[in-house]
Amino acid sequence: MGDDQPLSEHARRAARAYGAAADHYSLASLGFWDRFGAATVARLPLAGGYRVLDLCCGAGASAIPAARAVSPAGRVLGVDVAEPLLELARARAAREGVANAEFRCGDATRTGLPDGGFDAVVCVFGIFFASDMPAFAAEMWRLVRPGGVLAITTWGPGLFEPANTCFWESVGEVEPSLMRVFNPWDEITTPARPGRAPPRPAGKLLGHRARLRLPGHHRRAQP
Repeated sequence: MGDDQPLSEHARRAARAYGAAADHYSLASLGFWDRFGAATVARLPLAGGYRVLDLCCGAGASAIPAARAVSPAGRVLGVDVAEPLLELARARAAREGVANAEFRCGDATRTGLPDGGFDAVVCVFGIFFASDMPAFAAEMWRLVRPGGVLAITTWGPGLFEPANTCFWESVGEVEPSLMRVFNPWDEITTPARPGRAPPRPAGKLLGHRARLRLPGHHRRAQP
């Protein structure tokens, strides 16, 4: 789908990483995908008959709840670069009797889909994989009909702490070359640091559309 141009290096890296991890997605430790995907959809004013686009849809954690929310007449299209994850999404939809969700392999940042073609566009834990996040957000708004809704879910600061720091310190002790000092979502959650250009503001991308902020703490179901 899209403009038939080859995938960007960012998209190729994501496809390789998440494709390789696909056989682990059923593990309980990765249950947060389903929790946050369903929670994102639950906060949207979806109705029967709506058309929903799920970008960076992965294994269907948000697309399948969205399909249930808009059924029977509504449709959901999920797009992701990792075909192994899409295979999981299709299998899950078939297993759970969800017939109104379609999953396509492609670059979410340039789908080539028509302007304003969807009542809602969703992107859960995917925007930070784009090399130009403001441009990706603008592209998502292009796909939302006037009066529709865009939902972008991203990690907050202190993700998985203190486990995250302990993990990477242990990695560094074993093999320093594998040590990661920057996560892609840091561009969203971390203030500008010396020597690093600040993230570009995305506020103007919202135009006349309203933003919805939902307060509160959303605790994990279990430790």
